[in-house]
Amino acid sequence: MTDASELALLVQKRLLERQNDRHEGRMEAILELRANSEKAYVEMCGKNEKRNAEADALAKVQAREFADLLAAGKNPYQVFRQREIAARASAKVAAQERKIKEAEMKIAQNMIAEAARIQNQGEVEKKHLEYVEKYQKTLGRKAVEEKTREYMVSRTGTELVDPTGRTFRIDPSQVTTMKDYSFGLGKSHVKTREQREKVIDMIASKPEHAQVQVNPRWIPKAKHKKTSTSTSTVSSESLLLPLISSPPGEELQQLNMENVALPPIKAGNNQRDVPSRDENIKKGFGVPKRSKLEEDMRQRALVKQKENLIEKQIVWRKEFTGLAFLADPTLVWFKDFDLGKTQTLSFTLTNVSNTFNNFKLLPLPDDIRDFFDIKYDKPGRMSAGMTCRLFVSFCPRLNIDIETQIPAVAKTGYFSIPLRCTTKRIVPELSTTRIDYNNVVVGESSKQTITLRNEGALAVSFRVVSSNSPLTCTQEALNDKAEKTSAKVWETEQELLTFATGFGQFQGDTNVEAITATTEGHVAAYDSCPIHFVFAPYKPMAPFIQTFQVTFDDTPEVTPLEINVHAHAVEVSLYVETPIMDFKCCVYDKLYRNKLVLRNRGKIPLKCQLKVPKYLHGVLEFLPTFGYVQGVSEKEIGRFEIQVKFRPTEAIWKKVLKHRFGIADSGVVAIPLQVLVPDQVLPVFFVLRAQLTHGDLSFSSTNLAFGSCYTTQSATSLLTITNDSRLPQKFGFLRLPPEIRVEPNDGFGLLLPFQSTEVTVIYSPISATLFKTSLNCSTSMNRSYQLPCTGQGILPALRFSETVVTMGAIPIEQFVTHCITCSNTTAIDQTLEIELPPQVAKVLRIRPLVACVVGYGSIRIEIEFRPTSWVDMDEANTQLLHYNKSRIGILPALQLDNSHDEVTKTRRRKQSTLSWQHSLSEEPQSAHAKFDLVCFAQDGNSKGRSALHSLRINVSVIKRELFVKPEKLVFGQVAVGQSSVIKLLVTNQGPDDLELHMLGLHCLGPFSVINALRSVPGDGGTTNLYVEFTPSAAFIYQQDLNIQTTRGDIRVPLEGEGVSPVLRITPADGTISFKPVLARERGFTEFSLLNSSQFPLKFIIKALEHMHPNYNHINVFSCIPSEAIIPPGETQVIRAVFSPDHERPMEYRTDFRIDVPNQTEDHVISLRGRCWECQTYVISDDTTPSAEDIYELPMHVSLPSSIMEFIKKPPRILQVVFDTEAETKHVIVGSIGPQEDKEHGHGSNSSGFSDGKASSPASFEIVFEILSGMNMMEKHRKYFSIEPMKGNVSPGHEVNVAVHFNPKIDDHDNAGSQLRILHWIRITAKIVIKGGYTPVLIPEQVVQVVLKARVLT
Repeated sequence: MTDASELALLVQKRLLERQNDRHEGRMEAILELRANSEKAYVEMCGKNEKRNAEADALAKVQAREFADLLAAGKNPYQVFRQREIAARASAKVAAQERKIKEAEMKIAQNMIAEAARIQNQGEVEKKHLEYVEKYQKTLGRKAVEEKTREYMVSRTGTELVDPTGRTFRIDPSQVTTMKDYSFGLGKSHVKTREQREKVIDMIASKPEHAQVQVNPRWIPKAKHKKTSTSTSTVSSESLLLPLISSPPGEELQQLNMENVALPPIKAGNNQRDVPSRDENIKKGFGVPKRSKLEEDMRQRALVKQKENLIEKQIVWRKEFTGLAFLADPTLVWFKDFDLGKTQTLSFTLTNVSNTFNNFKLLPLPDDIRDFFDIKYDKPGRMSAGMTCRLFVSFCPRLNIDIETQIPAVAKTGYFSIPLRCTTKRIVPELSTTRIDYNNVVVGESSKQTITLRNEGALAVSFRVVSSNSPLTCTQEALNDKAEKTSAKVWETEQELLTFATGFGQFQGDTNVEAITATTEGHVAAYDSCPIHFVFAPYKPMAPFIQTFQVTFDDTPEVTPLEINVHAHAVEVSLYVETPIMDFKCCVYDKLYRNKLVLRNRGKIPLKCQLKVPKYLHGVLEFLPTFGYVQGVSEKEIGRFEIQVKFRPTEAIWKKVLKHRFGIADSGVVAIPLQVLVPDQVLPVFFVLRAQLTHGDLSFSSTNLAFGSCYTTQSATSLLTITNDSRLPQKFGFLRLPPEIRVEPNDGFGLLLPFQSTEVTVIYSPISATLFKTSLNCSTSMNRSYQLPCTGQGILPALRFSETVVTMGAIPIEQFVTHCITCSNTTAIDQTLEIELPPQVAKVLRIRPLVACVVGYGSIRIEIEFRPTSWVDMDEANTQLLHYNKSRIGILPALQLDNSHDEVTKTRRRKQSTLSWQHSLSEEPQSAHAKFDLVCFAQDGNSKGRSALHSLRINVSVIKRELFVKPEKLVFGQVAVGQSSVIKLLVTNQGPDDLELHMLGLHCLGPFSVINALRSVPGDGGTTNLYVEFTPSAAFIYQQDLNIQTTRGDIRVPLEGEGVSPVLRITPADGTISFKPVLARERGFTEFSLLNSSQFPLKFIIKALEHMHPNYNHINVFSCIPSEAIIPPGETQVIRAVFSPDHERPMEYRTDFRIDVPNQTEDHVISLRGRCWECQTYVISDDTTPSAEDIYELPMHVSLPSSIMEFIKKPPRILQVVFDTEAETKHVIVGSIGPQEDKEHGHGSNSSGFSDGKASSPASFEIVFEILSGMNMMEKHRKYFSIEPMKGNVSPGHEVNVAVHFNPKIDDHDNAGSQLRILHWIRITAKIVIKGGYTPVLIPEQVVQVVLKARVLT
């Protein structure tokens, strides 16, 4: 017991320890979870705060920007929406680009893997091919022939086949090295000497004959002596084989190929006559003459042989044409051959035909046949793409060029390979034939090199000789310095510049030859040799050309080569970059600066110094006066800059004219200045040129007195300003007091040399005080002029805000308005009266003409100018002239200046020889008028009125050049939120192009111009303005579009009315139910949309949510069309389609919203429908839909037979629940029929569904379920009754089965005072359905109907 208790305690201790460990681990996990949660919460709060801060900052920025955009007349919502759309688009583009890059990377990885796989597969296939090729090489005729050839070579030392095909008969004893009967006799009629020597060497090489030596006594003596010449040298021509008169294949070549014209090979002096073949034939063994029959048979045999040799190659019904074999290289060229020295070249023939082919080389021409030997391994039958290597050996016997071809014949035709042999020769070439020496400084030398290349194989010597002397030129001699020219006066500036530029310059001599070259040299074969040319001028030389010739004395047949040398020598190393320093026109006592640039062409630095002449002290200054000009560097010529300061004065003219360096009349000076260069003999001069002038202005009056003037009026004074300078000057009146105004251009202007202009000084007093000041006129010459000015201001009783009103230029039948203010400056009421003549009132309207202005008060006066015709303007002009005559002493009422009157004014003044002319183009018809209307004032104390002052109105009437069509834009009724655009055609009948401008329309108004304003071309040019009307509310809108141009304004009235859209849906409740549909079939129905408004209505049908899509993720419901425009008062029929692909226990449902712009209420339609896998179905209105099993497979999905017994679907159950009262409910048994598809023309009378699904009637029978041991269920059956218990259902129809519940059927059993309890009863009935279409061939369908009710028992 003790051990058991200890073990129990130990187990309990271990359990407690494990429990504590689990508890501690759980605690640590909870604490870690809490810490992580707090950390995540803190991070989330921080991110939210940051996001909220960024959102607040963005909201503030957008609020400020919203206000700015609104103030600028833009639509902030549109701007923000465009930004949002642009940001989404950029993000979408970035995502698409990222997706494309990922796809590209994935494709690249797949390509790499595919390439590796293909490479591995190729290596495996290559090994297999090598094995196959190695095995195939051991088979076939070629392998057998190769083995035979190797055996024959090993045994006989040669082949028994002539590769050239020229030998008629081959005897083994003649071509093999073997001992025959003639061995030991010292002669043989069959073997040649070489063959006999080979046989002797073979016998001597045997071991048994190793000690045998040659005994000279056994050598037979010659019968006669040979000459030394014949014994010493054997002619190479004598070694040639006898010519074959008729080689094999010659007839075929003549029949199938054109003869190639080749240059004949000329024989040398020592060439022997080669005996013909016929001479070697013994008498009696000649070829007999053929008869005519034999000759005809021979020709027919040749033709037949040609037909057998040449065949058409047709592969896949395509005939091959062209050369069947291509040579690489295409030309076999033996360059620079030596006599008697054999050269070997190789080329490759490739079969480029479509299939197998073979070739055979034909004999070369007879005259060159023995010079060449062609060897190759016979490839036999070659497949397409196979190659064969050929080796051509050439042993030259004559020193002449050979140009021929190697003939060959293939199965598809004849072809040839060009063959060329060239001798050694001399080919001289020059790298260039021209040498340029530009700007070579005197005393220096320039060296250039030309390369002479020899592209031939023979060396050559050459000489360089000069073919002509250099072209010389002389410079014009200067005038004799001893001649006295002190009395000569320069008349023109050109003469002065000629004298100044030639002052102190060096006079050069004629050019002499100074070019040397390499006299002679030697050029090896395929080598080059330099030819050096040196140009060292010692005197200034003008540009010239000298020609040299490269001659070859040893080889007179080579043409001499010419070299042209172009040379030019400059005078000195140091020179002035700009010989004439032009200061243009200078004003006395003004400082001018310029830059003197010295250049050094030499290679060493040169010292330079500049000194100012005595007569220019105080006027001219150099900085610095001493320096070094660096020599030529790799980048540029040496450069040294010296700053020149020039301040001219009038005192220098006396000494300048004394040295004859200026012209006093024109003010031009040209002074030569020297740059001292100690290391250079030739002096360096440059010319300082300037035109000197004054910079003063003169005024016609030095004192301006305006007298007395009302504070509401202005007094003027004309002032003439004259420019006495040779330079144009800008002037301006600066720091003017507020009472003074200078016109035109606010007192600023430009005066050309010796030009005068008039300015108007206007005095407008602002207070009734004495005015005294000085006008400051400043010029661009930095000079100022003071003009004293005085005046007296008088305060009027009435004061206008503007006394001069300038109306804009308008055409006839247009109008322009302007408003001014009249103020009373006194405490007494004043009566204002404006005098307006009757004829002027036709074009000018002023409201009011008479008014009372209270003390210290003001009134508003509106002035409208509306010319209706040119006749009204003429009548107003005539009336006003009469009016001016009748009212003498009063200010004139009108001064009309018509543009048809030409006014010519001529002014003469003293000017320079230069003159300016300006012509104005003809002005179109216009009228410019000035209405000076007299204003009278009368206070309440005085009896009479007094003329206060005049009110000037400037108007302009121009010919109408701009026309619009239509004159008025009426948009009519437009839906709120919709837009209507009308085109406004603007036509320009004037001669000039007009730029259109527009007064801005109301920023919150409905009217806007949606295109940019362009210029309208003249002479009938047109442009279109598109005006858009977008009402935001149901109101009537009116506004004027004001188009402004330089030729007048045009007003176009704009009118439009905004109305709200009205849309009606049929059915009104928006609920649309489909007939039951078979799975993977479609159902159709229609509903209508009525547009009851007077304008087109656009709608878009959008799904609010997709409750349950199909398995293929396609929406169950769809509407056609989903977007359209309904004309006013018409109806749009919408076709709804129900296309489910699987059965659900509840019905499909989707809500759609019909979006209409600016709609006042939402339009929602609800589409509902049921789907069944079988054609017949059972449904109850009282049935609560069960949850859908997402793992349940549709009935049409077939399962393997091995698992069918394990997967059994339970029967479908319907519940009909009753309460305690008697009630009747219905169960519907229906059959789905094919539905009508109007779009595709399928009617409802179709006998089946799509895809061959047959439709047939069905029958049903209802049976109460009987279970053993369920007496209670049998007892409760009496409360329920069903009718009918059986029946038939046609496709597309339904049968209502009534289920009656009667709880009072057993009331007689429960009489008395027994206790009755309310409880649920349940009974089950089965509906067995037979017939109809089913996805799986099953004999019947069973649906269980559970009837439940509460009864008292």
